[in-house]
Formats: sequence, structure tokens, C-alpha cells
Amino acid sequence: LDNYSCISVIEKLKSKAAFLIIFILIMASSRPKRCTAGNRMQELLDTLPPTDEFFSSTYGGFTEEQDDTDYKYVDEGKDEFDSDFGSTSDEESDAQQDDEEELDLEEERKKKKFEFKRHLHLSSLQKKAQPSTAPSEEVKSPPSKKKKPESNFFTTQTFDKQLRNSTLRKSELSAERRQKVAQSTIKRQKRVTNYQPLTLEQMLEEAKLTELENQESLKRFHEMELEKKQKQNQPKKVKLEGSRIRTTSVAVPIPIKYLDKQIHPFYNPDKMVTPRAYSATVSSLHTPQIHVKTVIEFSNAETYQNIFSRFSNKPTIEKPKRCVVYGLPAKYIDPLTRQPYCNMQAFRLIREKYAEYVKQLKNVNSANESRNQLKN
Repeated sequence: LDNYSCISVIEKLKSKAAFLIIFILIMASSRPKRCTAGNRMQELLDTLPPTDEFFSSTYGGFTEEQDDTDYKYVDEGKDEFDSDFGSTSDEESDAQQDDEEELDLEEERKKKKFEFKRHLHLSSLQKKAQPSTAPSEEVKSPPSKKKKPESNFFTTQTFDKQLRNSTLRKSELSAERRQKVAQSTIKRQKRVTNYQPLTLEQMLEEAKLTELENQESLKRFHEMELEKKQKQNQPKKVKLEGSRIRTTSVAVPIPIKYLDKQIHPFYNPDKMVTPRAYSATVSSLHTPQIHVKTVIEFSNAETYQNIFSRFSNKPTIEKPKRCVVYGLPAKYIDPLTRQPYCNMQAFRLIREKYAEYVKQLKNVNSANESRNQLKN
């Protein structure tokens, strides 16, 4: 068997063993405990062999060899980067940068808090130490020898860091502000409204006022409802779609050239009347002669063509044809001469005239030919 098949067999056996162990544990937890449980467990453990014969004998064991020449490491080369997945790496790098910035900000905040607390602690210690360290001119205490701290390997020495004046001032100002805010909140909490219970008369007066306010609000509500109903009942404006024809009529004074000679009082054929003189005379008489000028507008060109095409494309009515000879209404037309006639006599006369006309043409043509021959 190959190594792969051996490994698969081992995994199957392990899974079966794990299943059996779980089953045994479940059964053991479900059944009631016995007083003699576990007495024979040591005997069973002693009877088990130290090594498993299945792994050591049949497959030769799975002991590691120092010089394993069968397997050799093969270099797969460098990993190639695909340009399609570049955006994801950039996004991951941006997210990492944001996380790092947030961590830095949190560290700075913690440092500031620590420095502020330390400064407050130092200031409180200085205030306590001021009365005790006051200089006494009369009595001078002998200088006490300071004991040197024992230098051990595990002991750590702490040194106070010197802070800048600007940072100290800022921290003091911030502390003062916080104290002011705390004091203002305490004052607000202390403010208690002096509530006095109302008498029966005062309560009745307030009830009357509220009743009047409620009545006014009811009236307003009813008015609003009526207005809404009126608006709903009103006919809605409907937009007309399609072509429209609009007519506008305007009163315009009649021009001078269209006025009647008999009606116009200042008409003089020898003297020409100017527009100014005409307007002056009309205004003096207060009776201007006007006419109505109407304009028709079509919203669409198709409607205009459909309406006025009736007048432009009228069918031409042919006049009744009459006989050439007698002047009566003709019923027939001569196919040769294309002349209308009413009866047989008219037809004969038309043909006789046509025969005479043909003879005259022949005579004229023969005379012209003879003249041409004589000239030649």
C-alpha cells in the first residue's frame, strides 16, 4: 500500500475510535453511578501492550528517518501578483492604516489622562507639604541623612518627568473648566420650583379658559373641514389635448382710403387728408368709425390644411356642352373633329365643312409646291 492509503486508513480508525469514546461517555453520563465503578480499570490497562502491533508490524511503523532521500524539496518560484486583485490589497492596506491611526490616537489620549492625573496628584501633594515645610528661623532641625535605596535586581526606580509650562497651564485650565461645569450642574439640580397648590376657584377659572380655547379650536377645525369639502366638490380643470383654434377680435379704426365719400364729413378730393388731421377730426367729433379685426390662430398645421383644403381643392364643374351648329345642348361629339352636335343634320354639316377645309388645304399645298418648283 502507498503512504496516502495508509494515512487514510489511520484517519478512518481514529474517527471510529473517537466515535466509540464519545458513545461510551454519553452512556456513562446517562446511566446511574455505581459504588464499584473503576475497580477493574487498572487491570485492563495493565493487560494492554505498550506498542500497537498494527502500526509497528504490518506497515513498518511511522518512525521518522534522518536521511530521507526519497523526498526532495522543489522550489515553486516566486508568487505572481494578479493586477485584478490589486484593489483589494490597497483597501486592506488602507484599513490597516486607519486601524493604526486609531490605536495611536487612543494611546495619546491615555497618555494625556495619565499626565493630567499625575499633575493633580503632584499639586495636591505640594499643597499639603507647604505648611509643614515653612521656614522656621528660631528652631532649625538637624539635617537627616537620607537612606540610600537598596539596589536589588528586581527593584525599579521611577523618575518624575519634567513637564512644560504650557502643558501645565492647559491642564490647569481644563481642570478649572471641568470644575465650573460640575458646579453649574449641581446648581441646576438644586433649583426646585416652589409649586403652590391651586385653590378651587383658580381651578374653575382655568377650566373656563380651557373651555373657550377648545371651542375656538373646534370652530377652526369645522371651517377647515368645510373648505376641504368645497375644494373636493369643485370641478377640476381638464387640460384639453390635441389641436386648438383660437380667435381674437380687436376694434380698429377704419383707414381713410376705405371710408365712404358720402359718410366722411371732411372728405375733399382736391385736398389730401393726413393721418394726423384725420385723428384730430375724429377726436373732435367723438364718433370714430371703427371695424372689427378678427385673427384666427391654429395650434397645428395639420388642422389648418384639413380645413382650408376643402376650399382650395374644389372639384371643377364642367359647363354643359352645346351644339356648334344650332346652339342646343349637345349629346354627341364628332370623333374626327372633336366638336359637339345635337342631331344628325348638325353632324352632316360639320363633316361637309371639314371636307371643304381639307380641299382648301390641299389646294394651298399644291400651289406652294408649284411655286417652289418654278423657283428652282
